[in-house]
Order: sequence, then C-alpha cells, then structure tokens
Amino acid sequence: MIRLSDEIQDVLQHLEHQGYQAYIVGGFVRDALEGQLSTDLDIATDARPEQLYPLFKTIETNVKMNQYGIKFERGAYNFEITTMRRETYNDTTRHPDAFEFVTTPLDDAVRRDFTVNALYYNRSNGILDFHGGMADLASRRIRMIGDPIVRFREDPIRILRLFRFQGEHQYQVDAATFNAAYMNRDHLMSVQGVNLRHEITRLLLSVGCYPTMIANPWVLGKVFAPLEATIHFDQKNPYHNRDLFNHTLTVVAGTPRKLEIRYAALFHDIGKVNTQTIDNQGIAHYRGHAIESKHLAQPILESLQLPKKQINYILDLITYHSMHLEISLSQMQQLIRVHGLAWTQDLIRLKHADNLAKSDKAAYQLEKTAQFEQLIQTIQEENYPTHVRDLALSPLEIQALGVALSQTQIVLERLLDGVINQTITNTKEALTAYIMEELQ
Repeated sequence: MIRLSDEIQDVLQHLEHQGYQAYIVGGFVRDALEGQLSTDLDIATDARPEQLYPLFKTIETNVKMNQYGIKFERGAYNFEITTMRRETYNDTTRHPDAFEFVTTPLDDAVRRDFTVNALYYNRSNGILDFHGGMADLASRRIRMIGDPIVRFREDPIRILRLFRFQGEHQYQVDAATFNAAYMNRDHLMSVQGVNLRHEITRLLLSVGCYPTMIANPWVLGKVFAPLEATIHFDQKNPYHNRDLFNHTLTVVAGTPRKLEIRYAALFHDIGKVNTQTIDNQGIAHYRGHAIESKHLAQPILESLQLPKKQINYILDLITYHSMHLEISLSQMQQLIRVHGLAWTQDLIRLKHADNLAKSDKAAYQLEKTAQFEQLIQTIQEENYPTHVRDLALSPLEIQALGVALSQTQIVLERLLDGVINQTITNTKEALTAYIMEELQ
C-alpha cells in the first residue's frame, strides 16, 4: 500500500464522499513505488470540471479551472484534478483536437504516454494496471502505450519525454518504443516554445543526461540545428580528443546541475563549425567562436521563451567562456563588479568543465581554474570591494564633501576603480583625501 499524507487523503475523500471516483495517477504513483517522494499529484476522477470547481472553491483559496479540471496548492503539494477522458489528434496541431469525457480509469489510461505513468491508485482499489506498467517498472523499462509509431506521430514531444525519463530515472527503453521514436525523429523539429523548454531543461538537469544523449545524438540534433552540425565534427586540434558534440556533452555533464550554466555549456561551442580555420600544419583554430556561439544561441534561447534576464546571463557565459583571465584579484573583482558573484562563479565552473573535457594538454588550465576559485574565495572571506556599497564612504558622506547629487554615482565608480586597482586605500580618510585633491 502506498502511504498517503493527511492532505492527500482529505482531497481524495472529499471527492469520494460526493459519490465520485478518485484515483492518483502518473508520476506520484510511479515514484512512490520506487520509494521516492513527490509533491505533484495528478488525480483522475469522473467528476466534470464544472462540478469540480464549486466542490473545491469553498475549501481551497487558490483553485484555478481549465477545460479538463482544476489545479490548486495545499501545503507542500500541487494538485491537478482532471476528468477522465479520451483524446483524438489530427496531423497538424500536435495537440488533441477533440476529447470526450469517460467514466473509467481503463478508458482514461489509453491516452497516457508510457505504461509506468498509467498506474492508478486509491486505498479502496489499490493499484490498477491496465497496460503492464508494474512489470515494466520492476524491469526499469519505459514503453509506450498503444502503437508507438502512431503515438509519437500524434505528439512528437513524447519523444523528448521518453529520453527525459530515461535521463531522470535511468530506465531502459523498450525496443519497439525506441524504433518508433527514431522513425519519427524528423517530427522533433516541430516541437517549440514552452513545452520544448520544459523537456529540454529537465533532460539537461537529469543525472543521466550524458549517457542518454551521447547514445542518441540525433535527439538534440533534430531539436537544435546548430547542434546537429557538431555531431562527429572533428576539432583537429591537439587540445581536443573528442568530436565537438561529445566534447559539448562532456562539458554539460561536468557543470553543476543548474539551468543557466547547463544551457551555456550546451551552446558554448556551436559557433566552432562556422569559424574553423586550418593552418599549414593541419591544426584547426576557432577565433571568434565564442561570439559566433552567442549569436547562434540567442534566437534558440528566445524561442524557448526563457526570461530575458536569464537569457542574458547565459549569453554572457557563452561569450566569456574562452576569455583569457590572469591570476589577478583586481580582474576577478572587476568581473564580480560587472556580472555579480554568482555569474562569476558559474563562469569559472564552466571554464573548469570545458578544460576538463579536453585532452591532457589542457591540464594546466585546470590548475588555473582552481586558482581562480581561490581568488573568489579570498575576495569573499576578506571582503575585498566589488560594489560601490563596499566603499568606506557612503553617498551621503560624499555629497557632504561638496559633490553634487548628479555626480555622486560617477564619483563612487571612480573610487571603486581606484580601490580595486589598489591606487586608493578603502578607508574614509584615503577616500576623502582623494575626493578633495583629485575631484575638486
């Protein structure tokens, strides 16, 4: 029996006491059977959406209704209660063009994607398994419900879901399911927007991202055309012992599981294909590839509808990933000053992963990134100034020295320049003396 919290049981009983069926279905059941805790609950019921809303609006404060049912939060849980239904697709929308409400889990299960996601549970009936999901779960196998060729053609996002599940759970993909996904691979080019972002982000952040994608390079290649050109691309450089796609995925796997840095890692070298030049010794060079990578990545990130601030953060990481850095406190302070501490730390982490994915000739670069990390730690521990608020003089104190309000920020920036470059000491006396002698 799956253990349910009081909050979950209350929601199920609220439906059942009104005479409706209520089954938890999908990821929560799958995860619970694998000993994992989930806070996202999908509940299938025979209650119609117009019946669900008044049933819950009196006891929940944040109920939202859609054509299939309702959503709300209670405590730590996100509930989505939907009416059981069957769906039909046409060949153009990639979304259900019609649906019909049904009254049994058996009929509802047909529309679900994989067998392990079509397990229904409540305390009265236990587990309901109509498609062999329990056996697949025991074998750690992911298998499409119905004819996989038809199901993937109906909605190609299911191909990404297939490999995202493999990356997250390390499932083995059923042979017929895999073959159908590969046959439908060209349909991946039609997947766009938020749905694409959701699946790609979760795949990139999954623990099995590298083995899943290195075995199936066509998945990312069909979704992102510039990445397809990197597959089997020979870098022709002694600092590289992997083709460009393999190098890229190795960099992704070597970074922290954080959205911004993983997207930056995925696209950091896509500009190499367009910038490769070969010298007289047959060695390839890639001058300007970081800027070209940024230009290629920008429309992709915008098409994923990421927030603009997040896009700029990622693009800056791509732009600066190959920038030469000195072992210099002042340069590191300036980077933190312009881009922030978190971004600067991510840049060094990206550079470390990039060099780790190269040949042994790049080993000295790993020593440098370790020194960069030590510099950042020193700046934090010893409170080296990286922002005007770190100066020993406040804006009001500067204005009290006769500096006009309109000039205050300019003076603060000049003082910070001097402190970072160690031409001015960060004390009230030294900063005051500089203002009195140099700026007035």
